[in-house]
Amino acid sequence: MWRHLWMLKTPSKLKIFLQKALYDAIPSNLAIHKRVQLREANCQTRCGIDEYTLHVLTQCPRAAGAWFSSKFFLRPELISGENFKDWWCGLCEINLMSLALSALGNLEG
Repeated sequence: MWRHLWMLKTPSKLKIFLQKALYDAIPSNLAIHKRVQLREANCQTRCGIDEYTLHVLTQCPRAAGAWFSSKFFLRPELISGENFKDWWCGLCEINLMSLALSALGNLEG
């Protein structure tokens, strides 16, 4: 997985973001709340769920909408995973990795 991540033909900042997401190191509201407890852990979209990495990137209605409205029509809820790393591995396992890599490559623009 890591070798494939660093072989992506995308900007380094995107690879670093994905690496942080895979390590669950994205500063989501829940992660910040656990450290300093100065803000609510709820998602900013008011969907009533704590904002954690998997939610922010795949489960939040806005994120799910972005995945589905992309040219790949991906429905992230169909890929199971307890965290973003599991979800990403699931994406790889069902042979959508090439589609995801292509999408990431198109973000370079």
